[in-house]
Amino acid sequence: MLMAVIRKRFGIQGNVTYINVQTVNTNIQKSEHNIRNALIAKGNTLVTNNSIAMTGMAEDNAFTAI
Repeated sequence: MLMAVIRKRFGIQGNVTYINVQTVNTNIQKSEHNIRNALIAKGNTLVTNNSIAMTGMAEDNAFTAI
C-alpha cells in the first residue's frame, strides 16, 4: 500500500528512496545486534579474568587469616 502511494506521488525516485531507507534500517539493526554481542562477549571475558585473578587473592586471605 505504501509503495503504491509513493509510486503515485514520486515515481521511480520515490521507490528507490523507499528501498534505500529500508536497507539502511536493516543495516542499522544488524550493526546494533553485532555491537551488543561484542560488548557482551567482552564483558564475559572481563568477568572470567577478574574471577580468576580474585581466586588467588581469596586463597591468600584465607591462609593469612588462620
